[in-house]
Amino acid sequence: MVDRTLGQMPDRWFWGVVAAVAGLLATVQILSIRQESQIWDEGFEIVGGYQYLTTGEYRTSLENPPLERILEAIPLLFLRPDLKGAALEAHNTLEVHNTAASDVDAGVEFLYHNRISPEAILFAARLPMIGVTVGLVIALAAWCRRRFGAVVGIVAALLFS
Repeated sequence: MVDRTLGQMPDRWFWGVVAAVAGLLATVQILSIRQESQIWDEGFEIVGGYQYLTTGEYRTSLENPPLERILEAIPLLFLRPDLKGAALEAHNTLEVHNTAASDVDAGVEFLYHNRISPEAILFAARLPMIGVTVGLVIALAAWCRRRFGAVVGIVAALLFS
């Protein structure tokens, strides 16, 4: 007689293992974002999303869609950084054309001349992207489990992570 509990063990442990993998991934990412420097476009991506959420105006780097920026800016609604400053005020006037230089200046002004520290702004803005990554791991694992079985789902989550 064949013991069927061994064949069912991956199914029984599937969500626990996937949760552990996703939790480990999130932990590593959260610990690492404090040590990472700002990338060149992160400042104006963040200020663009925050400006859109607080004023309804979408003026920064208009060639890109706003979803990622909006997600990054959601935690900033709790921090309430200032949208004031020389470069931001100039960037918000209708006479100034949307240029790469004005976008970068607005990002620098928002991050480094604000009452909230740049580290706090960057940390908060990066958290939703970690959430998106964890969601993708869970969705990938669930899809692979449904399509190919629990073991493949767990392996896919591990490889993705």
